[in-house]
Amino acid sequence: MASHSDIHALIDPNLRNRIDKTKFITCTFEAANAGLDAILGDVVEELKRWIDGSALGVACELHWTVPEKYRSRMHECRLKEAVHRVLRENNRAVLRVEDESHGLKASEDRLAESNTRENQRRNPRNDSFEGVYQRCYTHLLPYCHRDTAHWHHPYWSWHSLDRNQPLMPRAELFSSTGADPHHSSILALHIVSLRLRRPRAKVKVVDIDDNPPEFVENKHQIFRVDLSSFNGTKKIGKLLAVDKDERPNDRFTYHLIPECNPRLKTLLKVDQKTGDLSLSGEIPVNVQDLEIFCALVSPIDHPDLNALAFDSQNASMTRLQVKFLKDDHEKAMALKFYPNNTILTIDPDLVNLKFPLISPYHIPDGITFERGNVDFEPALYASPMSSNWSSSIFSIDSQTGALRVSPLIITVNDQGIFKISVNAIDKKTRQPIAQFTQNVHLIDDEEKLKFVFEMGPAELAYNGERLLRKLADALISEDPEKEIDIVGDKIEKYPGEKMRSSICVHAAKDGRLLSRNDLLGIVSSALQKSTSSLQNLYHIFKVINVESCDTVSYQRPLESANPLSQSFMLMLCVICVVLLFVWALFAYYCFVHRYRLYLDEKQRAAQGLDKKSYPSSTLPPPPIPPHYLPNLPPIY
Repeated sequence: MASHSDIHALIDPNLRNRIDKTKFITCTFEAANAGLDAILGDVVEELKRWIDGSALGVACELHWTVPEKYRSRMHECRLKEAVHRVLRENNRAVLRVEDESHGLKASEDRLAESNTRENQRRNPRNDSFEGVYQRCYTHLLPYCHRDTAHWHHPYWSWHSLDRNQPLMPRAELFSSTGADPHHSSILALHIVSLRLRRPRAKVKVVDIDDNPPEFVENKHQIFRVDLSSFNGTKKIGKLLAVDKDERPNDRFTYHLIPECNPRLKTLLKVDQKTGDLSLSGEIPVNVQDLEIFCALVSPIDHPDLNALAFDSQNASMTRLQVKFLKDDHEKAMALKFYPNNTILTIDPDLVNLKFPLISPYHIPDGITFERGNVDFEPALYASPMSSNWSSSIFSIDSQTGALRVSPLIITVNDQGIFKISVNAIDKKTRQPIAQFTQNVHLIDDEEKLKFVFEMGPAELAYNGERLLRKLADALISEDPEKEIDIVGDKIEKYPGEKMRSSICVHAAKDGRLLSRNDLLGIVSSALQKSTSSLQNLYHIFKVINVESCDTVSYQRPLESANPLSQSFMLMLCVICVVLLFVWALFAYYCFVHRYRLYLDEKQRAAQGLDKKSYPSSTLPPPPIPPHYLPNLPPIY
């Protein structure tokens, strides 16, 4: 057998670092006028408690004594079977630790080896039967804390582990309980276990290229080309895609799929890094007015495009429509729906603005924009028009046709709709090609209605345009002879409610703004009809309330001149309340103090005056009793 010095030399530092605590447990079980069966269940539970998957059993020793009249071999066998069952699980745990500790020395790959000894005898002095059972994992003993065994020595001391020395039951363990071995069964249990630290899983999140890039606009994109100004190379537009992966896995390149248009595969080029589309080379004579191309965005720099077919369900692919404009009529048709009837909503205080977004890639080349006539239609609820406005407050960008509004629009007193005519003119011939109108709605929030929805702002933003369109259709269906336009402002979160949102809308009827009351009347009359489509619209979009829009969350410039903010006023009120409370507390204290003095004085008056309390020098002189003189004769 190896000596202790040899065993300590085999300690593995990695396994030693995993050990958290060394447990020495001593417990005694006693059953009066009964055998081992009365305490068998408690012994097994105690073994399972200290030898489990997170604790390795190093040693286990049992000493028991049972009176001869209560002894049963079956109970002794059940006790040993229960101990063996627990120790078998302990062997599996030791083997798992051995597998996990790959750095163990070759001589230390025997952690599960153990020494088992047992002995039995009859004690004629007590007329009892005594037994002992010991299991020890000698290769785990060096990992126990050295001082723990010494600290535990007053309760239990190990016999020699040398197999040459006999192991005998220890009678002093039975007598220490104070029980009578003649009539009681006693079992002493000693366990040594090592509590292991639970391994901390270190999870390292590695971002991989698991999200394919996708086009932002997966619908058909239309790019127009003016053949009259084409000189061999021309940039016609740009593709845009995104990749949800983090850097550096968000790289992707743009490509054209030749299978879609093999006839013109050399005409259209795309920059692999930027996505810029350009035409290069000579335009074929047989080019169609509308040519279809397909594009691919891929994380691979050089994918195989020859055998690739277009898939409409793949978000990494998109179709392109290139329309070749050959004359002025086609240019005019291209501008027909460009920004026509675009609405710009302006608050009179320039607080609430809603600008439309216009893409410059849809504008054909060789066209410039000029402003035409400016007309004003006052609102139906407005006073007669006063000429306090000038058409110079509106201007047009000659390159993009975007509308520019001067801040002088706040000087306009009336509310209504400005209709600005914009002319598209050919740069070479200076002839008008197309004409469209941009509308500017000048309306106050007091004349708008707020629709409140039982949905979040994100969900409402997704359905906002469809809601306004269906709302206008529902109102027009009630009065088909009138043309009603519904215009909405930006979507806001409803105050105090996380899952509610709102949008302010106003309406124009036959080109003139409606008041809030007029719009509310139209909505109310439509809701009163049982067959109204507006009721279904309320149900689909979860409309829960319609209220005024003048209670906005921002503060108007004139109202912001108040130097006292709401937080300052609140703090001032709190200070006043605190001072009032302190004054009331002081007044209450003075009242109680005076009342106590009054009660003390009244009590002393009831008990009589005390000399110690009132010195004699301060007392008034005693009263002189009256003396009555007898009747004397008159003196003459």
